[in-house]
Amino acid sequence: MVKDGEVIIDMFAGVAPFGLVICKRAGPKIVYSIDINPDAEGFVRMNMQLNRVENIVPITGDSAEMIRELPDADRIIMNLPQTADKFLCAALSRTKIGGVVHMHKVIERAETDGLIEKIKKDARSGGFGISVNSVTELKTYSPTMSVYVLDIRRET
Repeated sequence: MVKDGEVIIDMFAGVAPFGLVICKRAGPKIVYSIDINPDAEGFVRMNMQLNRVENIVPITGDSAEMIRELPDADRIIMNLPQTADKFLCAALSRTKIGGVVHMHKVIERAETDGLIEKIKKDARSGGFGISVNSVTELKTYSPTMSVYVLDIRRET
């Protein structure tokens, strides 16, 4: 999905698996890789060296705070499935109009429509207009729940 020259923010990056694949397979301008775990930054740097990737900027800190200092992004990755929705407005505040937030979320399979409405309401409360372009089931989490990725486009 990443286009050449895009600015990417990975809010909960860990050791940067998304950033590394994006840099190896696409042509982003830069990937900001944020994680609160201080050990993650060292592993990101090691992975960058092993994979010959130079355009990842590892950042240690709380994503909701660190994102405020970054430029607006074309695309934001939120792979924290238990609580990513709590950070949606922070992500939208750094998403360009027309940009996409890829939010991973664990939800009951029967409650996807309710989650979409809640996300739209939360975004409106934060002053953002959004559209949910797709909801894709990634994997089973429990007998009644799955991990989904929601592609959320910032409209205003």
